[in-house]
Formats: sequence, C-alpha cells, structure tokens
Amino acid sequence: DFFRGYLVRTIGLRNNFSLELDPDSKGPDGEISKYSCRTTSSIPSKFVVGSKHSAPKDDAKVFKEEMGEAGYNVSREQAGRLLREVQSDSDDDF
Repeated sequence: DFFRGYLVRTIGLRNNFSLELDPDSKGPDGEISKYSCRTTSSIPSKFVVGSKHSAPKDDAKVFKEEMGEAGYNVSREQAGRLLREVQSDSDDDF
C-alpha cells in the first residue's frame, strides 16, 4: 500500500535513495530522531536486512559493497555472517 508506511531495517540506502529525517519519530527529549529516516521511494528487498535467523541473501551483497567502500575487503559469506551477528529481531532496540 503506497500510502501506508512500514518500519524496516535497511542497509545501503543513503547511497542509493533520497532520505529525510522522519519528523514523526522523536526521541525521549522530544527532538526528531537522527536515526529514523523516511523516503517516498519503494525500497527493493536487497536493501532490507533480514531476520537474524534467516539466511543471508542479496542484503549480504549490499553489505559487502558498503564494507568495500569503507576500505574493508570481505567475502559475501563474511558480510552475511557479520550482518546477522549484529542484527536484532527486537522492535525495541534502535
């Protein structure tokens, strides 16, 4: 549904999509959170981080590319493992 928003954990969006801070997402101090962004673009699944217990897919490829741009050479398998190790399935952690 185009008019309904969804909350997803993503990787690689900053370099590929136009993002803006989400004015509806505020921290405990009432200020707009610098960690929550939104876009009007449709986000392809390769940019959505899967569940901690899911097998790495195209998100591992995107993470490998991001790591390479940061100066780290890792395999796709390593990127997938690293991505899953830091991923949480909790809706409460930001």
